[in-house]
Amino acid sequence: MGHDWGLDYVRWAKGLFLFGFGLIALGVMLAGIGPLVFETLPEWTDTLAVDMIAAGIGIDFVAVFGFGIALPLTE
Repeated sequence: MGHDWGLDYVRWAKGLFLFGFGLIALGVMLAGIGPLVFETLPEWTDTLAVDMIAAGIGIDFVAVFGFGIALPLTE
């Protein structure tokens, strides 16, 4: 018997995907354009940019496969 949690899977999938894409875009801009604009940046900004990109990719996978495919099938 399926569970009805009342979640709008389409809205959650789109919202999480856009959030993950935004993290990726900000990470790429910070890594690529940041040094050109601000000349010198602390080294932790490179780590932050890589972490933002990695988190964005992970969130996008969860959004698409979790909320877009798996959860609607289990209901």
